[in-house]
Amino acid sequence: MRAYLLVILCFFSGCSLFEDVDQITYFPGNAEADMDLGMPDTPVDMPDSSDMPDQDAPDSPNDADMPVLEGCNLDGCPTLAEACNIETGECEACVEGDGNLICRNNTVCVAGECVCPEGSNLCNGICVAQSAQSCGESCEVCPGVLNGTPTCENNRCSADCEDDLVLSGTTCVEGGGTCGVAAPLDGRCDLVVQEGCNAAFELCSAFPTGGSDCQSQADCEIGELCAVLPPQPQTRCVSFTSACASAVTVIDRCSTAADCTGGKSCMGGFCGPCTQDTDCEAEQSCLGGVCRGVYNATLQEGESCAATEERCAPGLICLANVCKKLCVSSNGAGCEAEQFCRPLQEAGSVGVCESSC
Repeated sequence: MRAYLLVILCFFSGCSLFEDVDQITYFPGNAEADMDLGMPDTPVDMPDSSDMPDQDAPDSPNDADMPVLEGCNLDGCPTLAEACNIETGECEACVEGDGNLICRNNTVCVAGECVCPEGSNLCNGICVAQSAQSCGESCEVCPGVLNGTPTCENNRCSADCEDDLVLSGTTCVEGGGTCGVAAPLDGRCDLVVQEGCNAAFELCSAFPTGGSDCQSQADCEIGELCAVLPPQPQTRCVSFTSACASAVTVIDRCSTAADCTGGKSCMGGFCGPCTQDTDCEAEQSCLGGVCRGVYNATLQEGESCAATEERCAPGLICLANVCKKLCVSSNGAGCEAEQFCRPLQEAGSVGVCESSC
């Protein structure tokens, strides 16, 4: 029996117990019965596909709920100020809160127009946040700043400087420094008298901005300097904003001292107070920052000395813009009979002659 089963297994597996087929010994028996492995007598019923329920494809969205893929939905609107009606595909004035009217390119609806939000600007047709990487309508990348960090303020490149420094061109420098009034004004100094600096006419670091093109100083307005403002290679009328005080006085431009008033001298093309006699014209001396004549001392007692071209005659002093006679306060020497000597200082020995009441 064991050999019989082995033969059956070899029959199904394709093996042979003998080297030659002729050596196979067949045993009597019912081969069909022996080979019956319990297969079902009748085929298994398969489900009839005709009895299966119909399964239609899922319904597509209602065409009425989809945007019309034409008009502004495809091509946009001719102007950025208009909104696109996604239902009709037509461009219209926007309405705040209307979900069918869409402003494009990061714009928002304000008073019926699509505009850039506050703090952003239009750059290559798209509203982007104002930054040093995209500054102003030109989308300028602000240059690096020495001793500071580049910024974009009011659509113009600027910088946040380190402590106690102010911006000059593309460099943060020390503010409040004194520039020689006869030195070239190369962009580090203001063209204005500072009221918040250490001293009058002390020129502080400035924020220069370029204006119209110029060939010479005569092409510029008073308070502007015809100079090269980096990185532009051409000369422009450069105006300056004080880094020291907001209240400023514009300095008059001059060619000679004759162009200046109030005893100011002409230095570096601008009128300002003198610091030494050489700042003044010939036959003038620098007295208290004002150039006054030395040899034109011809004004008489009672005459006005407000003008700086002339001075009071010897023995007189200019007091409150009027020439008055000097006197000895202890005995009134130097005054007329109807005058008395009023001391210039308390317990002083020198005074001026005043008329008696």
